[in-house]
Amino acid sequence: MSTSASSERSTASGRWASLRAGWEDFSAPFRARADRLYRRGLKADLWDVPVMLLITTLGLAIFGCIMVLSASSVTMISQGQSPFSQVSSQVMFLVLGVIAMAGITRIPVGVYHKKFVVNAMLIAALVMQLAVVVVGVEVNGNRNWLKFPGGVQIQPSEFSKLAIIMWLAWVYSRHGDISRSIWRTLFPSIYGVGALVLLIMLGGDMGTAMVYGFIFVGMMWLAGASRSSLLKIGGAFAALALVGVLSSANRVARIFGIWGSCTNANCDQANSGEVALTTGGFLGVGLGQSRQKYNYLAEAHNDYIFAIIGEELGLLGTLAVLLLYVGLVYCAVRIMLRTTDPLVRLATGGIMIWLTSQAIINMGMVSRILPVIGVPLPFVSYGGSSLLSSLFAAGLLLAFARQTPLRGATKPSNIETQSVREVRRANADWQRRTPLQIVLNQEEAARAAAGGHLLKEHNPFALMFGPESTLRRWLGFAPDQQRELSRVAREQRKEQERQAREQARREEEQARREAAQAREEARRAREEARLA
Repeated sequence: MSTSASSERSTASGRWASLRAGWEDFSAPFRARADRLYRRGLKADLWDVPVMLLITTLGLAIFGCIMVLSASSVTMISQGQSPFSQVSSQVMFLVLGVIAMAGITRIPVGVYHKKFVVNAMLIAALVMQLAVVVVGVEVNGNRNWLKFPGGVQIQPSEFSKLAIIMWLAWVYSRHGDISRSIWRTLFPSIYGVGALVLLIMLGGDMGTAMVYGFIFVGMMWLAGASRSSLLKIGGAFAALALVGVLSSANRVARIFGIWGSCTNANCDQANSGEVALTTGGFLGVGLGQSRQKYNYLAEAHNDYIFAIIGEELGLLGTLAVLLLYVGLVYCAVRIMLRTTDPLVRLATGGIMIWLTSQAIINMGMVSRILPVIGVPLPFVSYGGSSLLSSLFAAGLLLAFARQTPLRGATKPSNIETQSVREVRRANADWQRRTPLQIVLNQEEAARAAAGGHLLKEHNPFALMFGPESTLRRWLGFAPDQQRELSRVAREQRKEQERQAREQARREEEQARREAAQAREEARRAREEARLA
């Protein structure tokens, strides 16, 4: 009995070995090809090419057009219009945005280092937002639109986000270390941000004002603001938001009704969104099969499009959207890690904070974690202003990714072929550490032994978000790193100015030589004419 069982086991193992050998023989060419591609990818460092950024951006935008068609078709038919009327407008803005994004990628990064350019962006944003307060159009209780002849409407506050990010990046990249005092942190950045937020709050758009607050506080943290400054300024913004909420009875009712049982009109949108999410389950009811879009859920194609995604595509669809946003954040972090330009790092971080905070607020609003505050989902929600501004931001990230050299790259020809391993080898003191690794290197340990705050306080908040935190040092935003990068940037600008002066001097000398040669030829011609 035992002999037959052992023979059966040996026969089965022999069959399994023969099957595995056959599979290895069959898959050997494919595995060799995959190995060559993998090694080629390591050598060229393909993740530093902005392909992933382009894929995530266009993936979100195209997916948004599909969901806008699904969410708006019923409403358009009930209004006697074509079911494709809104999605055709969204596709038109997508095409315009992609063309503009391609143009933005060709603009040299050095343009944004010019004071005139960033100040012009800020002044244009302030003028447009002031025009909204004076002659703007009110939509759903918020005055945040400008209407032009031909029925074209734009929302200037969406484009102002990119303007304020570039202006703050320019200001903080020139300031260097801002961790010394709260006044050095606030001024002059508070002027531009405060004026824009005040104008937006005068229009009643609390959701956009909240996004501006996240951008401002997040970029201050990236620029090296101290914990006390962040807490004070964050508390001031929270108090300002509380005043704005309490100034409207409608906002108070929506906030207090969002977490409890609410049956009045203020909670209809939140209740319908919750029903849509819970109906979807894991796989959803099917694309185009939503029930809540039949005039039950207000703004189903706009602020609450994430609820339609959850209903029609289920948990799987919402996770796919989240994965695309994670890919966008990954690309931004890669740009921040590899650049040596403080302005590029700060601008990339600001764009990342803007898009992720707005997406989190929108998803929290749809999930009834946050009150209904009217914030669109970037790249996905219906709206030309939101889509265009998001694509402009993606164009800037693509420009940074294309034109920013790797850390340790010695010459431009070496950028595309230098792998991450080679970059690390060329920068022995640059250590990539994950945000949760509270591991001190020798320099930090020596500073802590001398009375530094890291080991002295054992404060998790300080370890994660303080001026010398692992997360900030991992992203390259520690004060000493900022000062070094500022010094390198100043030296690079001086070298460029010296080369420009040298080139101008050579051109001037060449012009003088040519003029002297022309005069000599003219003199000879006159002499020959006289002799003749």
